[in-house]
Amino acid sequence: MGLASWVRTTGGTPSFGTGPTGDHTTGSGAYAFVESSYPNSGYKDNFILGAATPGGVGRVSFWYHMNGATIGTLAFETSGDGGASWETLWSKEGEQGDSWQQATLSSVKDPCARFRGKTGSSYTGDIALDDVSFEPATTPAPTVTVEPTMVPNGPLTLKASGRTSGGGLLHL
Repeated sequence: MGLASWVRTTGGTPSFGTGPTGDHTTGSGAYAFVESSYPNSGYKDNFILGAATPGGVGRVSFWYHMNGATIGTLAFETSGDGGASWETLWSKEGEQGDSWQQATLSSVKDPCARFRGKTGSSYTGDIALDDVSFEPATTPAPTVTVEPTMVPNGPLTLKASGRTSGGGLLHL
């Protein structure tokens, strides 16, 4: 089965009794959703929205909306092997109410990430995503040792050992 598309829209979804009436932020902006009407109903699960992030995702935050009588599943998955295999780090299944809900995941180490939507049995299963943000993984700050050297009647010199990446400030 091929990959199906998420739909970018504003306002409500086309089906009555499912999906949000607007985006999370203002109610009038855009968001992405899985349309569960025919031909997408019937437990189709190849709705993929993904990103590759060199060095790892780090932290992901997003808002989701899962309102309707036949909601399927929304999952956040990562891959450390370029997409050969995927691990589910978060998922929700079924009706979650007619409001936007927030989810945040920290310490996501893998460089590939995706949302997988799976429709339910009928048209009342639209799943929406909004305000998705990825923060890159960071490496711990290196340890720097500072040793002051006093020279009688001379300047104070600092000797630093260790390595910093990307600059930084030395606070005394």
